Amino acid sequence: MSSPPIGVQGIPIAYEVRGEGRPILLIHGWSADRRYLLADLEPVFAGRPGWLRIYIDLPGHGATPAPDWLSTQDQMLSVVRDFIDAVVPQGPLAIVPEHRRAHRGSLGRVPPRQSA
Repeated sequence: MSSPPIGVQGIPIAYEVRGEGRPILLIHGWSADRRYLLADLEPVFAGRPGWLRIYIDLPGHGATPAPDWLSTQDQMLSVVRDFIDAVVPQGPLAIVPEHRRAHRGSLGRVPPRQSA
């Protein structure tokens, strides 16, 4: 059920979409990929309809290559923001980072998206 990779800042981002409803982006931890979260979370969502689950492979993980220029958390955050804008261009979006400590500070700096 993988979606075709989507180009973000020159990186073909691999991701998978499951379900229907309110979009939720599930971001794996630093040493994993989307398969880890799929295996853990899909059984949880099986009895909870109403969520459009978007599982991303961050650059350098799973099926997404890492470009040579990507070396900081701010750069990674920029890639994730552009991915979000490409996949869910409008409306509310829930974000669940698996490795909370690594992403919490960065996500706290993300300004809310403007309504169209």
